[in-house]
Amino acid sequence: YEISSLEEENGFPTLVSINQEIYRLEIEETEKLAVRRKIERLEEKEEGAILSSMSGQIISVEANEGDRVGKGEVILILEAMKMESEVFSPKEGRIKEIRVAKGDMVNTGDVLAVIE
Repeated sequence: YEISSLEEENGFPTLVSINQEIYRLEIEETEKLAVRRKIERLEEKEEGAILSSMSGQIISVEANEGDRVGKGEVILILEAMKMESEVFSPKEGRIKEIRVAKGDMVNTGDVLAVIE
């Protein structure tokens, strides 16, 4: 995603460009924190980032920074609603960063790890 804030009011975007399309935002007070966090997650997305597909808790970290991994290799295990979900490497490469640890709570879209 290519995101930029074009206008702000009290530190919150009121006019944004997302992938070169302009959107005007009206944000209620109760939603401002959630919006800020979502924008931060989208802005930090980088090439090779492995994103969480759901909210849940990290129950196992199967790889370490610096490890070489193959496409489809299990990197982490995430639990959501008492169901375990394996998080796979989307490509062959080296793990540049693991951004979570066992027990961490994550939200949809959070960067879990980075592969280079």
